[in-house]
Amino acid sequence: MAYGVSNRELARSTADAPNVRRTNGGSMVSADELRDLRSAASDWEGAEGLKSGLARLRAERSPFYLTAAELEPVFHWKLIAQYGRGRRHRDTNSDAAYRIATTAAFSVDEPDDDRDLPRL
Repeated sequence: MAYGVSNRELARSTADAPNVRRTNGGSMVSADELRDLRSAASDWEGAEGLKSGLARLRAERSPFYLTAAELEPVFHWKLIAQYGRGRRHRDTNSDAAYRIATTAAFSVDEPDDDRDLPRL
């Protein structure tokens, strides 16, 4: 699945698309076409909610950082069914450790907006 969209749905949505290259009996989908499918993902609304919450916190903090409690919803969203597996390890981390790690992570400045962690 790409962004929560099944391969069958992807093939159907790109069957007549002009930017799809056919290779060895298969199809090559462009990044632009995948970008349009992001909102079809089952977790799209949850991700957008997390992003808006992070944007609010970013506006309040300089440098930007997250606490353990603020990261828990991100872990839950990202790890889905495996969320519980690492819980005991996450619980051993202090807020100071999370603050140091997230300050460093969010201070990365990438020219490509899709990879720029601070823009989450």
